[in-house]
Amino acid sequence: MRIEKRFRVVLVFPGLILGSALLLAFAGARAGTTGLSGKIVFEGGDTQSGNFQLYTMNPDGSDVVRITNLPANNFESLLPNISPDGHRVVFCFGAIDSNGNPHADLYVINIDGTGLSQLTNDGLSCFPRWSPDGTEIIFAHSSVNINNTPISNNVVTTMHADGNGALVSLTSNLWDSIGFFTPDERHVVFYSQNGGLIAAVWIMDAHGANKQRLTPAELEGFPSDVSADGRHILVGNHGNSPPALSNDIFVMNPDGTGLTQLTHFAALHHDGGGSFSPDGAKIVFESDRLSPDVSPTTFGTMDIFTMNADGSNVTRIATAVASCPQDGNCGGVNWGPKP
Repeated sequence: MRIEKRFRVVLVFPGLILGSALLLAFAGARAGTTGLSGKIVFEGGDTQSGNFQLYTMNPDGSDVVRITNLPANNFESLLPNISPDGHRVVFCFGAIDSNGNPHADLYVINIDGTGLSQLTNDGLSCFPRWSPDGTEIIFAHSSVNINNTPISNNVVTTMHADGNGALVSLTSNLWDSIGFFTPDERHVVFYSQNGGLIAAVWIMDAHGANKQRLTPAELEGFPSDVSADGRHILVGNHGNSPPALSNDIFVMNPDGTGLTQLTHFAALHHDGGGSFSPDGAKIVFESDRLSPDVSPTTFGTMDIFTMNADGSNVTRIATAVASCPQDGNCGGVNWGPKP
């Protein structure tokens, strides 16, 4: 689970593409998942075909629907996020240049796949999240130097949800940072390399003041979600680390106390992208824990799982949804509210 700069994040995320070497299998209704509200949006595809798209499904893995028709160009990190009203999905997409660098912009599409529109046009924007009231987008904006040439570090930035108005920067471009609002919109939880760390979880006021580090340096932490009641933060470990290190999902309190490991698997594995269900009772995440091709040098093929909020009852709901073996840069699973 590496977190690479200029949008190339490795948090283990996934998908399906017709005609690719991958097969997406659906688990159907399973005990403990029927009746849950909200759609799950995820990314599907593989680096072999270079074709990555967004899909929605029910929490039990049924009713999978492809909602995008993006051109194939090996842009792996779509990182979708469902709006608070459940009607729209924001994501990032762009071109890969001859040097392998991504040039991403933010897009929004209706949950049924209609109404695709582009929000930014600078090639510097990714990792979008809605504000809890749906009026803003918070995202990672790659900084530029005096010659308008992009530099590596991502800056936590906000803008109006329609893409209009000025961009507001909440962090410095001295350190790489990516974040999202808490449900009350009073704070932003973010990953940062502030202080020269490999990765750590921080929190700050909604306008960028009073930054505090929440996780120890050795965790190499990266936050993925906050529960709807604001009481728990999901955190992955070993951010910006090679695939030889396993990744697990942890939970902690908003002040950094109570750090608890939720996922456990004996063999080498990469769990990531954790997202709470609307009621906070369950978590959806992606993992290569059951993949035959995971190794100390490559990420395996990703499946999608759900589990209870305490880490129990781990259940696979979709199989072989994404393959990004060299860098793990497939991006995105998110559990949204019922429209």
